[in-house]
Amino acid sequence: MAETAFHSPATAESPLRQALSGLLHLPTAFADAHVRAREFERLSALSDDALARKGLTRAEIARTVFRDVLE
Repeated sequence: MAETAFHSPATAESPLRQALSGLLHLPTAFADAHVRAREFERLSALSDDALARKGLTRAEIARTVFRDVLE
């Protein structure tokens, strides 16, 4: 007797659907990366004194910009 495997669409997403989903999220990912890069550049351009007034050190800039990703 032959066995046939059935995959429920609710449990297994097709590779095509995964690829399309990834493509749909690409503009959002690029926009997010652009915002983070600008914030990193803005903070990096500040003097150490200006960073200290914000409660930051130069070593904390990346952690601050990417805090939600790193948590």
